[in-house]
Order: sequence, then structure tokens, then C-alpha cells
Amino acid sequence: MSELEKTVRVELGDRSYDILIGPGLIARAGKEIAARLKGKRMAVITDENVGGRYLADLTASLEAEGIAVHALTLPAGEKTKSFD
Repeated sequence: MSELEKTVRVELGDRSYDILIGPGLIARAGKEIAARLKGKRMAVITDENVGGRYLADLTASLEAEGIAVHALTLPAGEKTKSFD
């Protein structure tokens, strides 16, 4: 981990998890996730804005580690931020 990277812990009892923040993580996502993933498949849910910018690089990084990716791209906007 570089000096610019930070790990933030989200405390949710037995569902707690870490969030990694820092430059260059999309390119390293495959290695980081493969080390933590129990299986070799995952879903990525994004919106058109974020997906348009990062999804191809993220998918390539994951697939390079042998992780099968199913991506779901939702329309950008407030309506898709909730299942309500």
C-alpha cells in the first residue's frame, strides 16, 4: 500500500468490510479482489457515468485474474439509487 492509499473500515458487526481508497486501484482491482474473493465470479453494478469511465478497465483487471464478470449498467440519476 502506498502513502496515498487509505483503508476505511465500515463497521456493520458481522457484515463489516474495508474500502480501499487511492490512485491506481482500478488497474490493481483484479489482484486485490482475487485475494479476497471466495469464488471466481462477481457482479459489478454501476451507472452509465461511472461505468463509461471505469468499467472496461475494471473488467479487464478482474478478467486478467481469472474472475468472470457480469456487469449491470443502470441509467444515471436519482431514480436508480434506490430499489424503492
